[in-house]
Amino acid sequence: GTAGGSVAVTSGRSSEGASGSVELETAGGGQSGDVVIASGKSSGGASGSMRLSTGSSATGKSGDISMRVGDASCGSGGELSVAAGISADGVGGAVQLAGGAGGSAGGKLVRASGGGLSSGDVSLGSGAATAGPTGAVAISSGDSKGGAAGDVSISTGASGGGVGGEIRIGAGSSTTAPQGVGGGVSASAGDGASVGGSMVIGGGSSESGVGGSVSLQAGVGAVAGTVSIQDAGGSDRLSVGGSAGGLNISSADGQDVLLQSGKNIVAQMAGGTSEFKVQHGDTTVMRVREDGVVAHVPIQAPAYHSPSDRRIKREIKGVDEDSLLQRLQGLEVKSYRYTEEWRKIRGIDDIEVRGLIAQDVREKFPEYVTVTEKYELRDNNFVLEQFHELDKNKITVDLLAALQAQHKRFNVAESTEASSGSVTVSSANGGSYAGAAAGSG
Repeated sequence: GTAGGSVAVTSGRSSEGASGSVELETAGGGQSGDVVIASGKSSGGASGSMRLSTGSSATGKSGDISMRVGDASCGSGGELSVAAGISADGVGGAVQLAGGAGGSAGGKLVRASGGGLSSGDVSLGSGAATAGPTGAVAISSGDSKGGAAGDVSISTGASGGGVGGEIRIGAGSSTTAPQGVGGGVSASAGDGASVGGSMVIGGGSSESGVGGSVSLQAGVGAVAGTVSIQDAGGSDRLSVGGSAGGLNISSADGQDVLLQSGKNIVAQMAGGTSEFKVQHGDTTVMRVREDGVVAHVPIQAPAYHSPSDRRIKREIKGVDEDSLLQRLQGLEVKSYRYTEEWRKIRGIDDIEVRGLIAQDVREKFPEYVTVTEKYELRDNNFVLEQFHELDKNKITVDLLAALQAQHKRFNVAESTEASSGSVTVSSANGGSYAGAAAGSG
């Protein structure tokens, strides 16, 4: 029931100099012997502790503790293992490594692998778990009550002749189906009373080659993940996601979306039926197609310019103005209303308008009319076969020619201060008009 006796090994004291040393080592030989320092086993209580410490110093530096294994001239260097005890049914023992506290600055804690032709690895991880969650790994600097908190830097070494080391940060996988969720990766800057911390992600620079890239990629799955940039309120403002890789850009209500370029801004679409659409709310107001621009609302512009330089034209010749006058007189102006379906697409009121019917015009001026085999507006669920469209710009030019033809027959001269312009009515000379028989006149 009583405690066993103790064993104490001490060196001699010194009142003025250094105290004596204590050395514990095995003798040399073909293979040196082991040195074992351990507390005894306990059958009922806690086993004894082991303390390895240097003495305190009242005026100087306290003594160091150095633990190292022996060198090897031809084999591998010896290993140094520090491990806490195992518990069969409780919590395993902890291992604590800490620098000493100081009145001015705390001591450093340095953990590094050995150097060599190739340096050793450094591994920091929690142990595996057979049934419950594995332990967390935390790397952090200490809090500061009056100064700046310490930085945490993770970097790989530089390479003088090869490729610089990589940094990989990855969350754990989950293999449990169907409710298994892979671990997330979160990176955020610190909060601030006046200004929050910034986060910068950048590719590496190159003095003579190509700078490094920055890539963000969503995960692959039955439903592909999304890459999003959110505003301070947590709303997605730029989102790339889905198997099709759709891109959404938005701003908050009442805020602008600014695209600013030092040169050009290029919007490029795939061919075929792809469209560049401008919408107001859910209503499409303009669409750019491979074969033209379609506007569904009135267009206001201070001027309209059409390329007409002589140098871009060839085979220039006069036209039969009399013939155009006669043919244009055959066109009939009609009044009509648009169908409800078309008014919804165009956003126009149900009012009576005047104009031409493209099918009628095509009989006399087929060059004015373009027929689309299948005119389709998919978002409006609108499809028409053999859709007729009228080029009113061509009609305007031919109306000018017809006016000139009529001016030759019914001429109003310019007015002067002395008199108003005279009116001259004449007919064409024999054989000089369009359609005259050869040799007539």
